[in-house]
Amino acid sequence: MQSKLNGRARWRASKAGVAGMLLSFLAVTAAAPAVAGPAPTWTKQLGSDSSDNFEAVASDSAGNVVAVGGFDNDPWVVKFSAAGAVLWQKKPGPAKAEQANGVAIDKSGNVIVSATTSYPFDTWITKYNSSGGLVWTKRFDSGTNDFAYRVAVDGLGNVYTAGTNGPLGNGNKNAVLVKYNSAGVQQWSKFFGTDQLDECNGIAADKNNNILLVGTTWGPFAGPDPSNTSRDAWIAKVDGTGKFLWTKQLDSLDADIDYGNAIAVDASGNVLVGGLTYGRFNAGSTRGTKAWLAKYSAGGAIRWIREYAPVGRNPDVRSLAVDSTGKIITTGRSKWSHYSDGAYVAKYSSAGAFLWDSFIDSGDGDSAQAVAVDGAGNAYVAGYTYGDLAVPNIGRTDSFLAKFPQ
Repeated sequence: MQSKLNGRARWRASKAGVAGMLLSFLAVTAAAPAVAGPAPTWTKQLGSDSSDNFEAVASDSAGNVVAVGGFDNDPWVVKFSAAGAVLWQKKPGPAKAEQANGVAIDKSGNVIVSATTSYPFDTWITKYNSSGGLVWTKRFDSGTNDFAYRVAVDGLGNVYTAGTNGPLGNGNKNAVLVKYNSAGVQQWSKFFGTDQLDECNGIAADKNNNILLVGTTWGPFAGPDPSNTSRDAWIAKVDGTGKFLWTKQLDSLDADIDYGNAIAVDASGNVLVGGLTYGRFNAGSTRGTKAWLAKYSAGGAIRWIREYAPVGRNPDVRSLAVDSTGKIITTGRSKWSHYSDGAYVAKYSSAGAFLWDSFIDSGDGDSAQAVAVDGAGNAYVAGYTYGDLAVPNIGRTDSFLAKFPQ
């Protein structure tokens, strides 16, 4: 049954305007224009009397969508039809697993989920068939703490999980990438980064079965890092053997903090990345918290950067997806006021032109954690809410999934 927004929930859209600047060879938008975007086709809100969330989402060739996260302190996998009906639900990983962070769907409709256990912190990869039947579960334990953030599958059915390896807290960590074949046999693992804190936050596979990664570093990942005192975003391309084809490090003009959070690849192999900056990427914009979106060629040449910073909202890019025409959907969290966060969805052309944005605001705090696009160009946005988006909230946070039309 389709749901309508009720109670305190409301959708916000901002007013139109266009701004753009040219800096060297990069076309950079100082602040996103704002054009009213669509309301969702439907919104689903699910939860227990505890804290629940969706952290990742993927769609299959039939238009179904799978969202993963946490439900009542357990990892959670839910498959929905294109109309929003729940098809099946599963708890991946061992009894100690607490959170599912990544999901991917292969060409056969198999669902691959990454999860993390605590004490010890280990990575678990679980594969289901399209009906929810368990195919295999694998544990990755390097001997220290392993955090699985995201997972991807290539055209051959190989599974890759990306995350961070190292001590708890903000000590020195390495980024980690692990490859399994379609049968769940581990092929290799790679630990990489600097002698400081390095995180791998996003992963995608291209049509040639290469893997694209994005993350955040404190050090000279592809440096030298001119600031050496704050975080920078990094992007890397790796082939199926684990060989690095190229790496890039992105630092804002004033050496402010920059996070690399999300990555996707279009049909031509171009790489889209996004995150959060506390600075600016062109001399004409002001320093401050804003989302950023950049496009690189398949060979690692930067094409453009966009900044997205509606007044008072201070958004980040937590996830992004690309449709079959090269249009880009980004999503994340914005701050409506000192006390309340809301979720946003924004769409760009393949050239980086801003098209529209929509906002998810229950009035009690919301965050969009992930987005996926189906073959028809519909976008599925997943996250969590403290309020009432489709039904009354019965716990601390509920998970939500919203479908936006093309």
